Amino acid sequence: MLSKLPRDILLQDILILLDSKSLINLSLASTYFNYLVNNDQHIWKRLCFQEFNISQDNAFRNKGWKQLYIALLTDTKVFTWGENSDDRLGLTPTVTSDAFQLNIRNPRRRYSRTVTTPQEVVYLQDKGIIDITSGGWSFHALDSSGSVWMWGTMQQEISPRSSAGTRRLTTPTKIQATNHTQRKVTFSSISCGRAHVIGLARDGTVWHWSNHLMLQSVHLDLEPNEKIVQVVANWSYSTVLTNEGAIYVIPSPDLIIPSQVTVEPTPTYIVTPKVPMDIVQIAGLDGYTLALTKDSRVLKLDTRNHIEFSSNPELYTIELVHFSAKKPEVNYRDGSMNRFITGAFLNFAVYTKSGQVMLGEVNAGADTEPIVLPELQNRDVCKVSFGDYHFGALTNQGELLTWGAYSSGALGHGPDEEPEPKLVESMKDMFVFAIGFGGWQSSVLAIPTDNEQ
Repeated sequence: MLSKLPRDILLQDILILLDSKSLINLSLASTYFNYLVNNDQHIWKRLCFQEFNISQDNAFRNKGWKQLYIALLTDTKVFTWGENSDDRLGLTPTVTSDAFQLNIRNPRRRYSRTVTTPQEVVYLQDKGIIDITSGGWSFHALDSSGSVWMWGTMQQEISPRSSAGTRRLTTPTKIQATNHTQRKVTFSSISCGRAHVIGLARDGTVWHWSNHLMLQSVHLDLEPNEKIVQVVANWSYSTVLTNEGAIYVIPSPDLIIPSQVTVEPTPTYIVTPKVPMDIVQIAGLDGYTLALTKDSRVLKLDTRNHIEFSSNPELYTIELVHFSAKKPEVNYRDGSMNRFITGAFLNFAVYTKSGQVMLGEVNAGADTEPIVLPELQNRDVCKVSFGDYHFGALTNQGELLTWGAYSSGALGHGPDEEPEPKLVESMKDMFVFAIGFGGWQSSVLAIPTDNEQ
């Protein structure tokens, strides 16, 4: 009988091969199989990756993968809020009472300049959005098919004559790249800097762009068995990580002026050399890259000058000892992670399997002590996302907490600042599973809790 097989063989060699329907049917066969199916996180983590294109780097989930899988069976909703003077939030226009008083037959439509509570981006209903990230003035969202959607402005501070990235999209627009065979490129993960995006395609290729009209391929001189496993956007350039624990630093994409968009081919970049450092995860900051090693050391790499860093990485690397493990830990990208990192612009977070969340700033030195907010400890926080001056935390249970500067309402609490993490009341009836803060704006992906099974 199947139940007589050793548990390790069942979990690692048999159950891992089953689809979700077969797993659910097996869980009904006996109490024993019900326990195995419902409590093995690796099974449901794999299904989230395979069926919904979920990247393992988008959040630190040591549990709750089955809950997330079930949530993704329901159509997700996209919510944005914060600064909207340039219509960056992608919201449907609203008709104000003042407009009706001015001309009831032809009311003037306008967007709110600041949005202080989460509002749904109606255009993205039924699009299967599974991840979202935010730049300085824009949003990029990834759907389960691997397509990327963009809205807002990628390069607000550059003259329209200098870059196609200044074009403003008030409605989410699907963007795409084609490879040398003219096949559409589909993505497994994306990451936003201030005015550019980098993406890892499902075929292992890397692309970056500074406008939605031309995605530029990045050619890396990899070893025969080497492949890219993670890409992150720093503030103005990018860093990629390979399966061998090495990193490459990639300069920002070229600016494309509007007149070139329809006539110039997609440029290709060759970036060398790699820096082998036994790293399993990275996070992009302003001028620096945070790195987590296999043995749970947290490193800060000075990647501002990628040529100097690549030639002598030890000289430009420090260990943040108070963020590193005090006792032996091992992290496996394809298995269990005991420690995890995220970061953007001037801030970063380090998470531990025991439930600790440590916050740090880009200027942290080797002896800098972590910032520890009591509201985030032992609460199953799986991701902290960073705007310029406002911050958000997501828990495995789908709760959303925010704190920091008002930032045109980007906290979601109305007209108030919040120095300490506080639940966003308007999202309390939603299961939030992804979060993307940036600039003075915020975004999340969620489903109504009534739809959970």
